Amino acid sequence: MTIRKLFVWFSMPIVCLALASTTSAEIVFDWIDVGDPGNPVNPLPKHDRTSGYGAVDYTFRLGKYETTNLQFTEFLNAVAATDPNELYDEDMASRLEGGITRTGDSGSYTYSVKPNMGKKPVNFVSWFDSARFANWLHNDQPVGVQDASTTEDGAYTFSGPDTVSTRKSGARFFLPDEHEWDKAAFYEPGADTLNGDGWWSHPSRSDIGVVFPSVASVDATGNVTNPGPNVVVFRRTANWNGSTSGNVATVGSAGNESYYGARDMPGNVFEWVTADPSKPDPNGWGPYTVRGGSFFSTGHLRSSERNLVHHHNHGEVSRFVGFRLAAASLDPDSADFNHDTLITEVDLELWEQSYGNSIVGDADNDGDTDGADFLAWQRQVAGGAPLTSAHTSVPEPTTLTLALLLLVGAGCIRSGKCPYHQHATPLWLSLWTL
Repeated sequence: MTIRKLFVWFSMPIVCLALASTTSAEIVFDWIDVGDPGNPVNPLPKHDRTSGYGAVDYTFRLGKYETTNLQFTEFLNAVAATDPNELYDEDMASRLEGGITRTGDSGSYTYSVKPNMGKKPVNFVSWFDSARFANWLHNDQPVGVQDASTTEDGAYTFSGPDTVSTRKSGARFFLPDEHEWDKAAFYEPGADTLNGDGWWSHPSRSDIGVVFPSVASVDATGNVTNPGPNVVVFRRTANWNGSTSGNVATVGSAGNESYYGARDMPGNVFEWVTADPSKPDPNGWGPYTVRGGSFFSTGHLRSSERNLVHHHNHGEVSRFVGFRLAAASLDPDSADFNHDTLITEVDLELWEQSYGNSIVGDADNDGDTDGADFLAWQRQVAGGAPLTSAHTSVPEPTTLTLALLLLVGAGCIRSGKCPYHQHATPLWLSLWTL
């Protein structure tokens, strides 16, 4: 049955729907898309004499910002009432650069963000802590003990505190590898760069000897006061909260940005990545390393750098090191409006909120949010898979009506009330097919 326009008349009270949840407050990430699959390799060798980095033959997503203390605190409160894997480090509380405190006893630990530290990058985390955070997101942010359903399986499989598999096929969220990180930081297709082939020297889209990054200054709460496209939190100038040798700053506030839109890749904190096991390891630093620079760095911004904090292995923590997550790409016609790789009633609520005045709920990429995007959501949530064609046939009216009832009910989920239940007047919903 093909329907070009459908009007559904509601003249009955709408009953609020209540849905049970086993998840904590949902962490929302800003993602950038790293496309241009099949890009050329970076021609500039690294200082450790390895080369051949940055060529990626698939599209993926990367966090626009480094993972923050607020996000990591949500994680800890969800899975670390007891903390057998030591996801929390006491330096987070005792050091000026740390941003999280813990109270209570094992079995009832609770975690809080220190004043003005919520939007600062989390630090004092190991590669293993970061991978467990990725597993937790992969598993839909559940609440519970640290086991296979929360932190010990997902994108990676842990068989001990520091024994872990490589990234698994089908991982939804994960730590980027060296090639993914380098591409997101330094590559710009078609750019006229000194290195050639579109590869910049610095993640702020500048080259050595042409424009060197400027140091950031901060205010009393750690926000950068001189933001710009080439301003970086490094060289120990971001001092606040009593620090004298640099400190973390609010993520993204420096203003530097890679071609794909990632911020702070040259500074603030080093970021854990997974090393390419096929590359020589002349210094014996192992399968995990870091990229970028930190607030303490005097250099370390260039694309030739690798393994910059070699005195830290992947099981150790430091005030200088945090992480940024990567994620699998989305279908371009996906109704996953909150980009968590799932299609749920949360996406339906976002569609409802953005209807007619935003492109947040634009599943079909036609520049607006309308009934066609709702139909895309309906097909995908029912089938459990992304929309495969923008011309999929419209569902039968009975199915559509049930979905519309869900739509109205979904608006009640987070507000705790139904805005429509007192209205006896008709509710017209105009739905257009593609």
